[in-house]
Amino acid sequence: MEHTEYVDLGRFETYIHYHFKDKHLLLEALSHSSYANEKHKTRNSNERLEFLGDSVLSIVVSEFLFHKYPDLPEGELTKLRASMVCEKALHVFAREIHLGEFLLLGKGEEHTGGRSRSSILADAFEAVIAAIFLDGGMDAAKRHIMRFIPKNPVAERQQPAGFHDYKTRLQEVVQKNPEEKVEYLLVSECGPDHDKAFEVIVCLNSNVIGKGVGHSKKAAEQQAAKAALTKLEQMKQDATHSQQEIKQTQERIAQGRSRYEKHVLELKSLANAGENREKLAALIKEQQKKDQHLAVLSEKLTGYDKLCRQLAAAQQAYQQAEHAAGQQRQTLEQLTEQLQTLGDAPARQERLLAQKQAAEQRTEQLATLAQRLDAYRIQSGELEQAQRAYAAAAETMQQEKDAYDRMQQAFLDAQAGILAASLQDGAPCPVCGAASHPHPAQPAKNAPTEAELKAARNRSDKAQQTCTQASRHAGTLRGKAESLAQSIREQCSALGLERDLPALPGHLQQEQSLLKDKQAGLDAELTETEQHIALRRQLEKVILG
Repeated sequence: MEHTEYVDLGRFETYIHYHFKDKHLLLEALSHSSYANEKHKTRNSNERLEFLGDSVLSIVVSEFLFHKYPDLPEGELTKLRASMVCEKALHVFAREIHLGEFLLLGKGEEHTGGRSRSSILADAFEAVIAAIFLDGGMDAAKRHIMRFIPKNPVAERQQPAGFHDYKTRLQEVVQKNPEEKVEYLLVSECGPDHDKAFEVIVCLNSNVIGKGVGHSKKAAEQQAAKAALTKLEQMKQDATHSQQEIKQTQERIAQGRSRYEKHVLELKSLANAGENREKLAALIKEQQKKDQHLAVLSEKLTGYDKLCRQLAAAQQAYQQAEHAAGQQRQTLEQLTEQLQTLGDAPARQERLLAQKQAAEQRTEQLATLAQRLDAYRIQSGELEQAQRAYAAAAETMQQEKDAYDRMQQAFLDAQAGILAASLQDGAPCPVCGAASHPHPAQPAKNAPTEAELKAARNRSDKAQQTCTQASRHAGTLRGKAESLAQSIREQCSALGLERDLPALPGHLQQEQSLLKDKQAGLDAELTETEQHIALRRQLEKVILG
């Protein structure tokens, strides 16, 4: 299968127990220079990240050794660090996280086995460290590195003289038969990050031949290989012992038959020769003893044949058990693979819950905005009604004022006629003082009385008062409407909505409809995620149980 840049990053993130915020960093860490060159440098290779990752790895390991071994001198600490960050060690670490499966290589490196080359894997491992460091900080990088650091590096580096690499020994034994294949599988992983317990099984042609537990995958694999070597050695010894017993029994039977045939010939020879009967009887008696011994041997052989049949049956039962174990292992692999696909379900649930909370909050905000819009529509209607009332009151006020002014003028004119009627020749006018009155004013017809004038003035004053009240009421409603409109515009700005009030209702309705659909989709995804989490728990119980 040809690898492209569309690698399964999610599955690799499951292996390393870290999820990237910036996926481009991870892609760059997985990109070998041969791939970048073929792509005409559309993306940088992992060489720069390797440079940074080497430094991050060195400082994390240095800090760990510094605190772990306070009494070791600088020279010993340097040697110990070198053994933990060398290419051989990084190659082993890279294989533990299946790094080779996810590398982006050029065609040349792909065809020449670059995916398993020690130097390429070691460099890529350091590049991944740098990517984690840039994406999540030093703490995240440290947690990733410490997964591969043994609890007692000194003990693992300075093994006693009797220490053996059981994995290598097992591989040497198996390689004697080219058709045989050895595979190590991680069965379970439990415990906190600083004290993990790993359980590994080793299979020979899909048959489980050993199981081991350790504080690292490497240690667990060594224990599994040791158990397998012990089992194979015991099977070898049992087979050798059985073969020896069969051979010895067959030799004794052959010897007994040879002696028997010899004595039969002697007896026949003696009988034909007519020798004395005593010698013949002695020979017959001796032969009978030999016959008895031969019978005992035959009985033993029969028992041994029975034992061989039992051994064959036991071997068949063992093969059936190994076959069942192989099927169980295959089922376990399928369950483990399924479990890995569900590994991000809790994180996905957390993201969906956060999105749902944000959607619910926005729904409440939109509902509040809709209520304010309803209040604004009611307020605008009241304002419009008040403005119409004010306009009517103003018109009425003007009409009453004009009527009063006309009546007042008519009243004044009538007062001149009344005064003229009381004038007498020779008597001075009370207005101008003239004693002669050649053209006196004539009394007005239909002139208003003083009471009528007063009533007209009262109507004019009342109309003016009503107009003033209507004006104040309309002004108050206008202020409230403008304040509410400003509040609505500010809320729209905060929510990123249309600020034009006439167009806002339609836009708001559309937004609420889309938000309702989104919430329904989130609820469906949450339900599915909860089912995945429940299934994940069931799978964990099955695998660990």
